[in-house]
Amino acid sequence: MKKYVLVTGGQLFNKGAQAMTFITADEIAKRYPDKEVVLLSNKDYRRSEEEKQQYTFRIMPYPKTLHLILMQSKLGRLFFKLFGGKADKDFIQLVQDGAGLIDISGYALGSNWGYKKTLFYLTRLGIAHSVKMPVYLMPQSFGPLDYKGIWAPMIQRMLKKKLRYAEVIMCREQEGYELLKDKYQLDNLVLTPDLVLQNIGVDAKNVYRQAPAMEGIMIPSGSVAIIPNGKTLQYGNPEQLFEMYRQVIESLQQKGKQVFLIYHSAEDLPICQDIKSKYFKESDKVALIGTELSCLEFDELVTKFDFIIASRFHAVVHAYRNGIPAVVPGWAVKYQELLDLFEQGEFMFDVRGQIQADKIVAAVHIMCEKHELFSRQIQDGLQEIRKKNVYDYLKL
Repeated sequence: MKKYVLVTGGQLFNKGAQAMTFITADEIAKRYPDKEVVLLSNKDYRRSEEEKQQYTFRIMPYPKTLHLILMQSKLGRLFFKLFGGKADKDFIQLVQDGAGLIDISGYALGSNWGYKKTLFYLTRLGIAHSVKMPVYLMPQSFGPLDYKGIWAPMIQRMLKKKLRYAEVIMCREQEGYELLKDKYQLDNLVLTPDLVLQNIGVDAKNVYRQAPAMEGIMIPSGSVAIIPNGKTLQYGNPEQLFEMYRQVIESLQQKGKQVFLIYHSAEDLPICQDIKSKYFKESDKVALIGTELSCLEFDELVTKFDFIIASRFHAVVHAYRNGIPAVVPGWAVKYQELLDLFEQGEFMFDVRGQIQADKIVAAVHIMCEKHELFSRQIQDGLQEIRKKNVYDYLKL
């Protein structure tokens, strides 16, 4: 009996990735109670044993990339099973007893991430295929796929071959769906919204051995959350971005709003700290929430705001799944398509060009006046989205 469900592309440091990991563990527990979920994450494997033991799923590391490439053949697996290190042997055992591989990457397959990440992505599919393990690529973004250099032809051949191994490739955006369809003539594509949007709740006992106490944070009525994203500093002008946040927060203060700076991913905490210390160090109307929250705690916290101003994709998803509207300074098409799904496209602002702070401030003013109307609109859209569940595609 194949007993392991391998989860790739997930991790627990980013609340979006953590939410997708928790939802997957919960769905597998409900649908396949005889299976054990194994999260493959090198970063999380380095956590303390005490931390790892709090979860119902196992956390295991990947072997070295070269080893993964060689493990796509029977001979390679036999070699590492006999002579490999512990990570190699444990991984091969998981693969041989694997009932399925579920990839929950939010956005990992694209030429903008480089050859190495693409090869790592495709190697996982190759290993699963070599042992006849079904592969499911859960809703995620794809592209661009414009590889350059001497290795580009090889990468393109691998993409065309290995993407066919998946039982289903679920595309979050129309752009990614059309790209894969036109470029590789794939017939295993499905266009479907983000899996966190479709989820109606996670049973904590399917994730934690003993559910921790939820962090209780008091949020006054009429508050607004600011949730930045470090990637906007890479794609946009940092000075313009910080100036935009200053103007937005000052406008919210003029509206009598209490503002909370929140980080959705650990790497974004310094941005929140910089905004607070540079511009609002003495203001008690701008508070920094520096506590590490789980995705379940964030899901509860976001319901307490009138709306959010967020650049983290899954922060917006968490808000929408609770009927909370958002103003979104984003950097990729995934933001625009998400907002368009709820007829909120006017609140998306691309930070990759000149940042027009005055337009974002104007959108914030509109949101202050009409957030209740937009909330009802989002909740209506959710009802339609939740008529389907991407985990219904699984056949393990």
